[in-house]
Amino acid sequence: MRGTVTQIDRSGPILNVTNTSRATGQQTLFDADGAISELFHLAGQNKWYSDKELATALSQSSYAGQAASFISPERNIFDPRYVPRADETEENQIAYSNYFHTIQQNVCHVLPGNHLLR
Repeated sequence: MRGTVTQIDRSGPILNVTNTSRATGQQTLFDADGAISELFHLAGQNKWYSDKELATALSQSSYAGQAASFISPERNIFDPRYVPRADETEENQIAYSNYFHTIQQNVCHVLPGNHLLR
């Protein structure tokens, strides 16, 4: 599941949620999870937060202790054992997005089950 906030101006934000899974019969649940995931980016008043800002704040919260339950050390951008993959750059913030949304999808979600990043 990937989503983006594509517009923030006087007319308000536009959330785009793309279901990249092969879910059948659960589209509403996937859409709801995608919307929840993207709403965190809009938590500020007249401001949006990047994946890096959300991940950094989460890494300094009580939820950071849960990271090891869901994310292997080499995939955790805040772990000294982190090993970046070719598609994870500072510019695209994929590693930060993976960190934040993996924990978020295990704590605040609609779909059942665990979401792991290994």
